[in-house]
Amino acid sequence: MLTRATLTVLMLAFGAGQPCVSMAQDTANQTHYDEQTHYDEIVGFADLLQLRPLMEVIAQEGIANAADLNEGLLNSEGGQAWDVAISRLYDSKVMLDQIVGLLHEELGQDPKTLTAGTVFFTSPTGQKVVSLEIEARRALLADGAEAAAEAGYYGMVAKTSPRVDALARLVVANDLIESNVMTALNSNFAFLKGMASVSGEAGLNEPEILAQVWAGEADARKQTEVWIFPYLALAYEPMSDAELENYIAFSNSDAGQKLNAAIFRAFDAFMVGTSAKLGQKVGTLMIGQDI
Repeated sequence: MLTRATLTVLMLAFGAGQPCVSMAQDTANQTHYDEQTHYDEIVGFADLLQLRPLMEVIAQEGIANAADLNEGLLNSEGGQAWDVAISRLYDSKVMLDQIVGLLHEELGQDPKTLTAGTVFFTSPTGQKVVSLEIEARRALLADGAEAAAEAGYYGMVAKTSPRVDALARLVVANDLIESNVMTALNSNFAFLKGMASVSGEAGLNEPEILAQVWAGEADARKQTEVWIFPYLALAYEPMSDAELENYIAFSNSDAGQKLNAAIFRAFDAFMVGTSAKLGQKVGTLMIGQDI
């Protein structure tokens, strides 16, 4: 998945045959080494971000969402074929490999940004950010957890806690509203397009699907805003003000901005690909075919 630099070998007419083959082979070996080195660095960075436990949580979220789709679109008749397809689609180990590959595409040729991200997320504050975010996301899987998180956040708002302003600044720094809204819309488009490509559901063509998705933009934005602030308040509750300000400062830095954008692009591509496959599974069952 790495974008490779193009290598042009100029061969001179006299005495160039064997030496040029050797040079080309040496260059190819070096290119392979560089690619593997870059990939290993991305794997190490993924470990710093604790992507393995994160993908396990995302898999749980996906399986829960699939159960709702089975009930809402398939009249709870997906059966074993649906269960098998979902277990394959949300295999967290496969998901981890996919996201690492996508991060490699985004960061494999940007060692400066990768190094800056590695330095921050190796720090105690960086590791605390990652651990707390995953713990909070896992906690929100429990029944009633989202309502409790909302109550906690709006309690902070009522008391005009300074933490509310800090969270708002973090949301702006990391572009969390716009990025999440766009990923939601892109994923919805991919899902509907995937479903229609198999089942011809409602005879929708691509422009009609696009119009339908954009019609839901305001609702997607509202849902994102309602979810993101309580989630962040829950996640960062154990952090000191100084630690949170440290994270905000990194997020506002040039390296932090580039890193955040690269991570969002990788996850957007991952979510879009997964949603397209999910739509195809739904569409296939809608017309009574085996998955």
